[in-house]
Amino acid sequence: MRFIQNVAELKKLAGELRVRPDWHEPDESGLTLSVHIPMRDRVGSTILDAGEDDGGPELTTGSFNFDNAMLDETEAYVEILQHGLPVGRVNFAILFALACGWSGLE
Repeated sequence: MRFIQNVAELKKLAGELRVRPDWHEPDESGLTLSVHIPMRDRVGSTILDAGEDDGGPELTTGSFNFDNAMLDETEAYVEILQHGLPVGRVNFAILFALACGWSGLE
């Protein structure tokens, strides 16, 4: 499985997976996402608290995996699966930095 560290690696993976440039309709490429958030990560508790009022987070293509994150993991990440097999992993910090225009190549 590939650990995505910059925009070039993410673009390369997108091309290999044949996803749309905007990553919408991932099911057309057989993709699902699994969000892993260690319980001691503050992001995890924030998301969990936000979902308690309305019955929890709603996802159509993926899942929140609070209890299957390994105990020694300290970072939240998104795992990308194609036809049920893991093909990539992106740390939340990297994902948000890329979304804000950071290329990871500087």
